[in-house]
Amino acid sequence: MQNWVSLLFFCLPVVTFSQTASQKIAATIDQLFNGMRSADSTMVRQTFHPQASMQTLAQNREGKTVVRTDGVQGFLTTIATPRPQVLDERLLGKEIKVDGKMAMAWTPYKFYLGDTFSHCGVNLFTLVEVDGEWKILTVIDTRRKEGCDAMPEATNAVHLVLDNWHLAAGTANWEGYFNPMTEDSFYLGTDATERWTKAQFQAFAKPYFDKGKAWNFKAYNREVIFDEEGTTVWFDELLETWMGTCRGSGVLQKIDGEWKIKHYNLSMLVPNDKIDGYLKLLKGE
Repeated sequence: MQNWVSLLFFCLPVVTFSQTASQKIAATIDQLFNGMRSADSTMVRQTFHPQASMQTLAQNREGKTVVRTDGVQGFLTTIATPRPQVLDERLLGKEIKVDGKMAMAWTPYKFYLGDTFSHCGVNLFTLVEVDGEWKILTVIDTRRKEGCDAMPEATNAVHLVLDNWHLAAGTANWEGYFNPMTEDSFYLGTDATERWTKAQFQAFAKPYFDKGKAWNFKAYNREVIFDEEGTTVWFDELLETWMGTCRGSGVLQKIDGEWKIKHYNLSMLVPNDKIDGYLKLLKGE
């Protein structure tokens, strides 16, 4: 980065140039659960295909596993029914696979009534693309109260590392910010020339940390994907900053039992309807 202004000056709010199928599917699923939290049944209804069905694996009184089928309308009625507690289903990640106009999404979750934990499990969605929009055709979920703390342990550890990393920048904590980065890590800025080693990034950041005023990013909507061995993580996150919404993405590796940041990429988000103006701005017009 040439300077702090070039680091983030062009970072604008909202979405990227275009969305992939996976991003659109993730947005449909997010809309479903955001609608649940806000008790907005109309918002939730829009995510479902007209022929959608819902099922749950449950245990009967004899302890046998049974499949319980629920109609979407009953689900919508539950959402719209006034209650003192928010229906808060917190996803622990999304694994999405796409083939043409068909897709599936595997989403582990924890469910809370307000701030009170209720149960955990996994949702398995099937979705279809209709007129350019991805709609939920089926969803089946598991529900249990056992093993819920162990399931997201690795995910929580990754979130903690990244949350503390951003917090360290906001409080100008030099060790807290750079210790989680591997010695061979890279930080990518918004300029094509800005592929910084850790040492180069430290040289840029030092004047800001010395003044006790670094950057203060608030991360949200973070997605985490593990490799099969559970030692490498890919992630992306939206960042609330003083100049608008940006996106960070990167890689963490588990080294000697600790998660370390190997790669971080800060990117600009430009709304589709602002592209022409953005290109003119780059040309100095």
